[in-house]
Amino acid sequence: MKNSFSQALAQWLAVRCLGKRPRTQEFYRDVCKLIEKNWPDQSVTVESITTDMVLAFAQSMAHFCPSRWNTAVAALRYITPHGKILKRRPLRMRAFRPPTQEEFAALLAECDRLPRTQAGLIVRFLSFTGLRFSEARALTWLHVFDDRIEVPAEATKNGKGRAVPLIAGAKEVLDRLRPMDNGGYVLPRQNARKAIEKASKQALGVRWSHHSCRHLFATRCIQSGVDLPTVARWLGHRDGGALLAKTYYHLADEHSRKMAARVQI
Repeated sequence: MKNSFSQALAQWLAVRCLGKRPRTQEFYRDVCKLIEKNWPDQSVTVESITTDMVLAFAQSMAHFCPSRWNTAVAALRYITPHGKILKRRPLRMRAFRPPTQEEFAALLAECDRLPRTQAGLIVRFLSFTGLRFSEARALTWLHVFDDRIEVPAEATKNGKGRAVPLIAGAKEVLDRLRPMDNGGYVLPRQNARKAIEKASKQALGVRWSHHSCRHLFATRCIQSGVDLPTVARWLGHRDGGALLAKTYYHLADEHSRKMAARVQI
C-alpha cells in the first residue's frame, strides 16, 4: 500500500516530536496544519509528487517567517526527494540595543509603578539570571542555592540541566521574592507581559518582552569580559558560544580586541 502525502506528513510529525518539549511539539503541529492547508492534494501518493507540486506549494508558503518556512522545508525533504530543491532561509536576528544604566533604572521604576503585576521583580530576576521565562516559571526554592540556581532538565529547551551562578544583585532580588506566597515557586504566578510592554514603551520607547531580559544578561556578561563559552553555558547553549558570537558579533569583536591587548609573547 502506497502512502499518501497526508500519511507521510503524519509520520514526519511523529518522528519530529520524539523527545521534544510540549511547546516545541505544538510548534511542529502548527506548521503541519499550515502545510496541510497549502498543499494542493492531500490524497496524492508520495510517489506521485512532482517538482511542480513542490514549487507550487513553496510559492504558497513563501510569505511565512524563516522558522516556519525551514520547518516546512524539512517536512518536504522527509516526504519526497523533490523537497531537496527547496532551500532553507537564514533566521533573522532581531537587533537589540541594550539600555544604559539610567534607562534600565527608568524601566524598573516604571515596572514598580505597577505593583500588582510584580513586573519589577520579574524583570530584575530575568535580567540577573538570563533564564528563559519558561525556565524561570518552573523554578522552585529547592532549585535555589547560596551561590547558584540549578535549572532542572525538564524545564530547559534542550532537556539538559545547568547551573547559573548568582551575579551581583541576584541575591537581593531573591531575598525580595522569598517572602512572597507563590506556592513554592520562585516567581509570582501572575502574567506580567503586558505590564512589561507598557513600562518599557514608556521608559525606553520600545516594547520589551521577557526575552529582552535574557538579551540584556548576555550583553552585560560579554561587556564585562566573561568569555563566550562561559556565557553560553550559563544561557544553556550547547554550541560553545557560536550563536552568541553570531548574535553579538560587535561585542565579541570588542572583547577580542581587549583580550588581544593583554597578550605578550
